[in-house]
Amino acid sequence: MPRPAARKSAQRSVRAGAKRPPGTRYGTGKRSGPVPPHDTDETVGSVEPQFYAEMLRVLGLTDDPDFAGQNDRTKWPVMTQKLNGLFAARTRDEWAKDFEGQHACVVPVLSLLEAPQHPHNIARGTYRIGAHGGVEPAPSPRFSVTPAPEPAPAPVVGTHTDQVLTQAGLTPDLRAKGIVK
Repeated sequence: MPRPAARKSAQRSVRAGAKRPPGTRYGTGKRSGPVPPHDTDETVGSVEPQFYAEMLRVLGLTDDPDFAGQNDRTKWPVMTQKLNGLFAARTRDEWAKDFEGQHACVVPVLSLLEAPQHPHNIARGTYRIGAHGGVEPAPSPRFSVTPAPEPAPAPVVGTHTDQVLTQAGLTPDLRAKGIVK
């Protein structure tokens, strides 16, 4: 079963204002290579030829000449436009149903509220209920022979402020003056 993406795609993050590392652009790395970037609520990672072929089959693009050259960068703008059009024509959940159980490396991008409820994440214990009573990611990585201890709960914001100020050579009176909370 493919893993659902629990975060927005890199393309969506950039569109929302996140910054890429300096000097990088889409289409330059292996991960963003043979499947051109697109703007969708599905994560497409069909890099290996067999997964790419399966993606084309599910999308009905097997005989489309624009998709014949997976690594032909001159075709990527056309491929991107077609993928955007296809994915925009249906809902994320409709596409997820079509790709479920297929070996195409296409999975829905889930919200942080949806991800803990997805059957894949439930089966693998990806999320847990934390000490505060809310859902949080389970410790990772998990090893069968050397399990990691339960993480300590995060301290309440401000618990160590005076200690940090003192270590930085500042006085705790910055709190009293309202400069630091």
